[in-house]
Amino acid sequence: MQGTASYEKNVFFNPTNRYTVMEMSSKDLPFPNDGEQKPSGCRKRRFTAVGYDLPRTSAVEVWLEGNWKNSKYGYQFEVEQWTEIVPQTTQGIQAYLGSGLIKGIGPRLAQEIVDRFGLQALEVLEKHPEQLLQIRGITESRLEDIRKSYAESRALRDMMSLLAPFQLTPKTAMKIYEYFGPASVEILRKSPYELCRMPGFAFKRVDAIVRKTDNRLHEPQRIRGALNCALEDARNRQGHMFLPESDMVSRALGLLNAAIPVPQLRLNREETETELQNMVLHGEVVSQNGNIFQPKLFDQEDTVARLISERVAGPHEAVDISGPLERVKQKFHMILSEKQEEAVRTVFRSGLSIITGSPGTGKTTVLKTIIEVYKLLWPNGKISLMALTGRASRRMAESTGVEEARTLHSALGLGTGEEPISKAGKAPRMVDGTFADSLNHKPPACP
Repeated sequence: MQGTASYEKNVFFNPTNRYTVMEMSSKDLPFPNDGEQKPSGCRKRRFTAVGYDLPRTSAVEVWLEGNWKNSKYGYQFEVEQWTEIVPQTTQGIQAYLGSGLIKGIGPRLAQEIVDRFGLQALEVLEKHPEQLLQIRGITESRLEDIRKSYAESRALRDMMSLLAPFQLTPKTAMKIYEYFGPASVEILRKSPYELCRMPGFAFKRVDAIVRKTDNRLHEPQRIRGALNCALEDARNRQGHMFLPESDMVSRALGLLNAAIPVPQLRLNREETETELQNMVLHGEVVSQNGNIFQPKLFDQEDTVARLISERVAGPHEAVDISGPLERVKQKFHMILSEKQEEAVRTVFRSGLSIITGSPGTGKTTVLKTIIEVYKLLWPNGKISLMALTGRASRRMAESTGVEEARTLHSALGLGTGEEPISKAGKAPRMVDGTFADSLNHKPPACP
């Protein structure tokens, strides 16, 4: 359904994702109770419109396309596409520019722009925005705000128009915009398979969308999309930070040829490998010893490896724990195996230790011994235990008696509003999947 409508009042606006609920009025938009024919000569009727970044101003009329949905709030018009109808008069253009829709332009500046450029003001804003610097009060930084605000608004609308034939919802369009930003329109026009980089956009879905308008099965873009999707899917579903080149090509071929029943039309390994090498040459992926990484993940892996290497290779004062270890064993009636005891000693002469083993091999006993020895050596020291989940951290606290046990996200202050436990700017010491934060305390001389 489609028709023109006018703004009446704002009901809700989310500045983060630009979701908008507003009251509007229209005299030519078909209403749900109109049946096949809308009443002729009707007055404007009010209704609720919902969509993304709808223009919250009465300075313009809006051409709407969408559908009625019966929600718990009653009938609402879900807007799929919209276009501003700016009156082609100096008064209309001035009202639009000064409406607050474009950041950096208020009513007074809008008047100055229209006084200078007249009916060409919008064309100047869209095609030659640098000419606005002729107006007193518009600095380079202010012009950048104006350009960015106008470009973002145009990009979102253009993107919804591009996506309309593919029956993607405005909510999906907003997710694409949030991921790619103002470059979204250019990506959809020239490189739609870039959508494969987004969570939730599997190759099959993107391929079905693109092939409605471009059915070239051997298009390099399509091959790159499948390769990207194979890498992203391996990370999301299986936790792989990289894929061996041969495995990645095999997975991509499976995606590419799944919708091609005719064997003669299917893609072969050689052309897929060639496209992967092109991706490596252009920095779209990273190849390291025959393994393929996404650039961001490779940087993260490389950073972690460097930090670990620095900690392992750095100078560390070995601590003789013979006396404290014996006291702990006697106090808790512990009988440690040779490997368990060596694991405990290693922790106190190394900057980082990783204790691994199958269930029931004594990792918790080793961890508890390490903690008790540490308490004897540094009674005022602080120990922090971390685990991937809240349940695991609670189990650690129960088994070791250490109250300071949290999830990794909480302890490192990721999305929790908390500060990281380690304030020394260094990575804490890792022990059995936990962190014993002894790094903030300079060890006293051993007794």
